[in-house]
Amino acid sequence: MGPQRIVCLTEETTEWLYLLGQEHRIVGISGYTVRPRRARSEKPRVSAFLSAKIDQILALEPDCVFGFSDLQADIASALIKAGVSVTVFNQRSVDEIFSVLFQVAAMVDELEQGKALMVALLKENDPAVSVAMAAAIGRGRLAAFVPEVVTMARAGGANPTVRAEAVSSLLALGRPEAAEAARALLEDVPLSGDSVPAAVPLIWERLFRLDSALAIGAAEKRLPGMTDSGLIRFVLTQGRT
Repeated sequence: MGPQRIVCLTEETTEWLYLLGQEHRIVGISGYTVRPRRARSEKPRVSAFLSAKIDQILALEPDCVFGFSDLQADIASALIKAGVSVTVFNQRSVDEIFSVLFQVAAMVDELEQGKALMVALLKENDPAVSVAMAAAIGRGRLAAFVPEVVTMARAGGANPTVRAEAVSSLLALGRPEAAEAARALLEDVPLSGDSVPAAVPLIWERLFRLDSALAIGAAEKRLPGMTDSGLIRFVLTQGRT
């Protein structure tokens, strides 16, 4: 179910709904929308960025309007006073952008497809990202999805590449609960020597940022007898390769 008649006051929610195959729910878009191109010919343009045609929006009988930030507060206020449900997002970082994508996908009952699309987007920037990494970006859902990435890693058996990607993804979250899960998987990941997984340099870098003592300890187990300065040099060098 979810909203059936959505007005998008900015481009990003329009593009996301099209990617989710939910463009039939959109009844109005921003005049600045250029992606996807066909949206401009398929949907009426009812807003700029700081202004909107309130009467035209109301005539479309939306059951939900998506907006962005305090810059559209006046538009949102006018619509709310007219009885329209308005959701205003305020994403200011990459993590928050993905949180918005997660929320919108959930609102239109396309959460699983949304997760898959987010994974694809994330992997373009970081090949060591897993499905749970994308899902965890939804605020308040980390506790549910950290076990998911651990399950995925263990399902890969003794495959060091799968384990390494899972550890790297967990460390990237930078959260204590994710770090604990990564610690449990780390023992089975070859961090030095021949044929180490491609994600290993990221593991060293993220591990050192998150917990330098843990990084040094992990290196010491694999390189017994090396001095502290040598271990630190090793970790930092691995993280920069």
